[in-house]
Amino acid sequence: MPRYDGGRRYNELFRETVERFADAEDLAGKYEVKANVEIHFGTICPSASSAYRLVSNFDPRYVGVIYDPGNMIYEGYENWRLGIELLWSYLAHVHIKNARWELSSGAGKVKRWRPVMCSLSEGFLDWREVILALEKVGYEGWLSFEDFSKGDTITKLMQNLNYMKNPERSLN
Repeated sequence: MPRYDGGRRYNELFRETVERFADAEDLAGKYEVKANVEIHFGTICPSASSAYRLVSNFDPRYVGVIYDPGNMIYEGYENWRLGIELLWSYLAHVHIKNARWELSSGAGKVKRWRPVMCSLSEGFLDWREVILALEKVGYEGWLSFEDFSKGDTITKLMQNLNYMKNPERSLN
């Protein structure tokens, strides 16, 4: 998805993206695959509703959305279930990761905050809420770890699996 930094008007970027993504839809149909849009901060699709606005122009057999709540901690947070319901026919995949906001600088009364990736158990996102929302709407698709926190990959994978199996115990 195109980056959105305010340098160009959103509606102009949106129109161009719809026009260009039509080619991706055609190719996806030709090869019987799905072209996916990831919900991602810093782009024209940082939220479920902004992603839906884009993909609703296309056939959900060939165009889908990667739902990424971890990215939505940076930008684009919406009620989890609302977003999942909105995207329902386009929901192709879910990324599992977490982020939190931390104080980066500031003196006196002025504080500066920035988002950072972190382990599943240390972030803002309560994965129990997201999983419950996915279950309530009947999602049975793929979930995949996309962990950008610090640490050894194998160790993080084992911690993430343990957390997702039992988040309550992992929080202690």
